Amino acid sequence: MNCSNHIEMVIKPYEVPQIIDFAYNTIQDNNLFIDLADDIGYFNLKEMDIRRHGGHQNGLWLGCPAGKEVLGIRANGDIYGCLSIRDEQFREGNIRDMPTRQLWTRPGAFSWNRNLSREQLTGFCGKCQYGSFCLGGCTGAKLTLNKNIYENNYCLFKIFIEKEKENICKITSIDTIISKAKKHLDSEEYQMSELCLSRARTLDRNNIEVIELADSLNNLMNGIL
Repeated sequence: MNCSNHIEMVIKPYEVPQIIDFAYNTIQDNNLFIDLADDIGYFNLKEMDIRRHGGHQNGLWLGCPAGKEVLGIRANGDIYGCLSIRDEQFREGNIRDMPTRQLWTRPGAFSWNRNLSREQLTGFCGKCQYGSFCLGGCTGAKLTLNKNIYENNYCLFKIFIEKEKENICKITSIDTIISKAKKHLDSEEYQMSELCLSRARTLDRNNIEVIELADSLNNLMNGIL
């Protein structure tokens, strides 16, 4: 948690793609093994290729494993879902007071992560089509940088969408923006389609085709979310 006390030393969200580009280019050029940390991602094609190269079968990072697949034991015996998570509220107990197996299997153990659902996510994560998979990403990073476990401003997908939003806002042709919205919808790129339709509504709020596409998108998103 030291970086939260020295935030001026922490990289900014827009700098994260530089890490991915470096890792991606490196594995193309030689046989150096690179395994991305859990706080780097998510749902970026290069990032997924790096993870596949590192042994992840499908390249997808599917959520924080703390308290689900792993746990951490501090020097004093305190047990946490992950040693990067130091907040007292996430302390599950101490191995001197309870056997690890009993602590792991007791009702309510690690409920903050085992019971976390996408409905609890906020901000961009709360409406992201991938929210059910990653649940907002690395818990340690979220706590340190966002002060909660429900939103991640360092997500590669969010960074990409925000950058694309700037480009979409420059489009002034209603036909062009509708065409892009359809293309993204057909490709199941729902966030991008939503951006295009939002821009289309500013250009022609009463356009029937835009309204119908928006209805289709909402139905699809409701099925996912």
